[in-house]
Amino acid sequence: MKHLSTTERHIFGVIIVLVFALILGGASYLYIQNTESVPAYGGEYHEGVVGLPRFINPVLLSTNDADRDLVRLLYSSLLKYNKDGTLVPDLAKSYTISDDKKSYTFVLKENLVWEDGTPLTTDDILFTVQTIQDQRFASPLFPIWQGVDVTAPNNTTIIFTISTSYTAFIENFTLPILPKHIWESIDHHNFALTELNLRPVGSGAFRFHSFTKNTEGVITTYTLKRNNNYHSKKPYLDSISLHFYATGQDAIRAYNARAVDGIASLSPIHKNEIQAQNATTLYTMRLPRYFALFFNTTHNKTLQDINVRQALVHATNKQTILQDTLQGYAQDATTPIPPSITSYYDATVPVLGFDPERAISLLNTAGWSEKDADGIRKKGTERLQFHVIVPQNKELLLVLDEIKKQWYTIGVELEVQPHDPEDITQNFIRTREYDILLYGETLQMIPDPYPFWHSSQQEYPGLNFTTLADDKVDTILEQARFEIDEEKRKQLYNELQQTIVKDAIALFLYDPTYLHVLNNGIHNIQPKVIVDPSWRFLDIEQWHIKTKRVFQKTHL
Repeated sequence: MKHLSTTERHIFGVIIVLVFALILGGASYLYIQNTESVPAYGGEYHEGVVGLPRFINPVLLSTNDADRDLVRLLYSSLLKYNKDGTLVPDLAKSYTISDDKKSYTFVLKENLVWEDGTPLTTDDILFTVQTIQDQRFASPLFPIWQGVDVTAPNNTTIIFTISTSYTAFIENFTLPILPKHIWESIDHHNFALTELNLRPVGSGAFRFHSFTKNTEGVITTYTLKRNNNYHSKKPYLDSISLHFYATGQDAIRAYNARAVDGIASLSPIHKNEIQAQNATTLYTMRLPRYFALFFNTTHNKTLQDINVRQALVHATNKQTILQDTLQGYAQDATTPIPPSITSYYDATVPVLGFDPERAISLLNTAGWSEKDADGIRKKGTERLQFHVIVPQNKELLLVLDEIKKQWYTIGVELEVQPHDPEDITQNFIRTREYDILLYGETLQMIPDPYPFWHSSQQEYPGLNFTTLADDKVDTILEQARFEIDEEKRKQLYNELQQTIVKDAIALFLYDPTYLHVLNNGIHNIQPKVIVDPSWRFLDIEQWHIKTKRVFQKTHL
């Protein structure tokens, strides 16, 4: 047998390598063609949140975003929202509503358990609601559960009865449920003090694992692990850690330093501060919320003149605010029902559009025709000047800065007075001591504007910031909240929107877009409508970091 020369051996070796490469390449090609990438279990997600947790307890849940985020991840409820903003069963297997909309009967899913393996029954739901209804526990949710009768004929059936039908009542059933076996021994004196508020036991997709504190004893990180006793689809992620920061700027710095994988909320004015733009996705979501300038006609007599109020509306170029100040991440709000609530928002309501000439004419008609040397209008010795109270928030201050410039062009002076939110509540909202208030109002997906516009809500803790007292508006609100027929309710709310817009009792500015920042390593976040920021986690079971390849079903 002839021996191969060195050259021939090299050629033969190259051929062998090429053959193997072709075989491997072909096999890889066939593998790729016949398989698909699917989510795999594993991975840790870290998110930056502004604020600090205090009560990770459904009964004590308030407006604290950090608390709400953790409660949403750790607990379950009878009903939950899906990505379209529609209520669907969570702990409930099914539910029925009586024809008169006064009785709600829920049947629980089989074999529900808490994370510690204890059965979850209607006793837990009964305990949660009755604790809220006991004023000694000082639950912020007391008003919406007052007067509700609850009975549990067995461990899987629970019945809620109200004396008067109330359309939006069904949204109460998104209440996260507290475990009776953990909390029943805690009396009202210690309910807000117990360590259980920071070491919760729940039934949600994740369970409490640990938290860390800094040298000052402040919680900086909360870590949750997958709950293997979860009643629905197990999440792909092994764990979620929420990292708490004092400001949005701190959260942005942490994201840029790769200390976190996402930011809970980002104002559009800070969008360009995100450094790794190509490796980042901004997920946009709609909230049933709007910001408006509320004209307090009781505190400021000048604002009692509809000509003045309409002039201020006509003088405001909202498109400049939406496109320039907010960089397009907002929607024009024109009525007391935000456009994100599509089923009740009336887009046909005639609005008072941007018309500076009309604004000037209205002010002249109202007797504000003279001007001081600085261009501000006056009536006798009184200058046309307003003070606006606003939360200490950069985005809102930029919005007001633009409005101040626009109003100045028609001879109106606006003095901006920013305050901490708590200061605003205690010293201005409580007393109604302001000319104009720039504030946000949040509704549910089934809206009930009653607390914001009914005359009975003029005084604190009511939320009628304009102190409006209008018999027609009151009648509409009273009828609408108890109207069973949905079409009739829509007609009533259309009439409400037309009345309030025409009277210019408030200047509706914008419906903000909620921006959720995540790096591109986090997958399968779906577009969604959310009721509050914590509902960004409504599809958390689907989020994943890791993937694997499996053969396509057609090739099995």
